[in-house]
Amino acid sequence: MRLLNTETYEVKSNNSGVHNEQYGILSHRWLGDEEITYQQLPNYTAELRSGERPLKLPQGLRWLWMDTCCIDKTDARDYAEAINAMYSWYRDAALCITYVSDVGIRKDHRSRDPEVFRRADGKFSEWFSRGWTLQELLAPWSLEFYDMDWNYMGTKRELATALATITGIDSGYHTGEKHINEACIAVKMSWMSHRETTYPEDMAYSMIGIFNIAMPVVYGEGGPRAFRRLQEILLSSHIMDESLFAWTMPDANAGRKCEAPIRRMQENLVRSN
Repeated sequence: MRLLNTETYEVKSNNSGVHNEQYGILSHRWLGDEEITYQQLPNYTAELRSGERPLKLPQGLRWLWMDTCCIDKTDARDYAEAINAMYSWYRDAALCITYVSDVGIRKDHRSRDPEVFRRADGKFSEWFSRGWTLQELLAPWSLEFYDMDWNYMGTKRELATALATITGIDSGYHTGEKHINEACIAVKMSWMSHRETTYPEDMAYSMIGIFNIAMPVVYGEGGPRAFRRLQEILLSSHIMDESLFAWTMPDANAGRKCEAPIRRMQENLVRSN
């Protein structure tokens, strides 16, 4: 794990003892060419230090993790290790800062109203439709939302009812009254069902931490194959949960929506009896 020093804007690895200190972690919708990558960061260090290109950082935290500049995505091993460990990194962070870049706070809405997350075009923020942001919502104990202008919107607990309305995930999982381990496999799959990922395989990879498993990352294998491997690992590592068989990755438009062939599962069970 690498962390960004918020004073020097240099990235340090866990070999430097940074894990002995608390750190903040960023959750946001990736903005493509606007992001500073791990390779590019040294080119911006002086600019960041001077304040010409400031980062919005929480007070009192010396270290910050963000996927764009703390993961070397050109290194397949580094990338695979990060994907398998990412849920725990969000879980263990002192604070998760969630930047909702396509929403601005409107004074006519109460902070706990779902409308606070609605964009100008009438849709909810794209942050809620992405596959990777599911674990970024569920894993952190302390999470704060900020709008496009870095205005404070509220914590995950304060906005629990709004989050439940938008995501379909019971508010208890946002307030801490329920633990993610209480949800069966099918319920967790349903949380992902309306989300999308850029790469089809990520529909499976982004759920590795949610299911608390480890899984080799093989980009190019395709969404259906990655999802089958996920099912196989779940089958071999969990107490029998028949809800596992209620979900499959579609062959087409992978990353768009998981479908639940419950009728087919029931027919197979009847034949087996």
